[in-house]
This record gives sequence, structure tokens and C-alpha cells, in this order.
Amino acid sequence: MTYSLLLLCRRKAGLTPVEFENYFETKHVPLIRSLTEDTFPIHQRFYMHREEQDGYPAKLLLGSDPNHDALCIMTWKDEAASQEYFARIQEPDSFKQIMDDDANFVDRPSTTMAVLGSSHTTSA
Repeated sequence: MTYSLLLLCRRKAGLTPVEFENYFETKHVPLIRSLTEDTFPIHQRFYMHREEQDGYPAKLLLGSDPNHDALCIMTWKDEAASQEYFARIQEPDSFKQIMDDDANFVDRPSTTMAVLGSSHTTSA
């Protein structure tokens, strides 16, 4: 059975949503891929649509601003595969590179990571 994690991230103060997304896609993901190689998961990233005005409010249809800029879903073939991935990123050199890179674009205290349970998809 697959094993999936949900990661919610907020951009660092002073970055626009576009700068955040660009950094995530062109710098951070390539760094993580290079450090984790064959243990890198299926990694979907969804970016909040934010209006280009003061404060960059989220474009909402219902509710209040979720206060995150990216929702990521990481999926491995099983939990053991995820543990191999985390073992790689926790190696001292890798961990330092990741934390140093995070400091460039992520508000770390607001980051949330959770294990996902069952999944259901409904289509037309």
C-alpha cells in the first residue's frame, strides 16, 4: 500500500508568491532530488492562487485564508520507502544543505507535515 505525506508551507516574509513558487521549483526541488536520488517520492505541489495586491490575499471561494502558499503531497510505494528517503535527508551534510536552502524561501515555524490516510477519487 502506498504511503503519503501532506506538507503545508508558507513563504518567507518579503517574498512574493511568484518568487516563492519559482524558488521552490527551480532551486529547492532540484536540491532535494539530488540529495535523495532514487528515494525521491512522487511529489505533487499545488500553489495557492494569491492576488497581486497588498498582502497577497488568497483567491477564495469559501472560508478564510489558509495562511499557506504551497500544499505538497509526497507518495512512496510504502512506508519503508519513505523511511529510506528520510534517512537520506537526515544525513548531516544533506540536512544542513536543506535547512540552509529552506532559510531562503520558507517560513519554517509555520510548516506542517502529516501522514495521509485513505484516498478516494471521484470523476465524471
